[in-house]
Amino acid sequence: CLHVGAMVLPGAVSISKAYAAFDDQGACVDPEIAAELTHLALVLVEAARGHLLFDSNLEHSAQEHSPRD
Repeated sequence: CLHVGAMVLPGAVSISKAYAAFDDQGACVDPEIAAELTHLALVLVEAARGHLLFDSNLEHSAQEHSPRD
């Protein structure tokens, strides 16, 4: 995906038996999976804000931000 210009987020959450990991309303009932999903969502937010830089090796680092004058 990087080759065609897409930003690939680091990390992934693998959920075996996903039907058992969520209740009828879609809430995650497994605390470990919920924590992993929350972390992945935070990575997405930081990437959307431009706080993560990605290179072709899928490594990322915090981007230094200084206020613009």
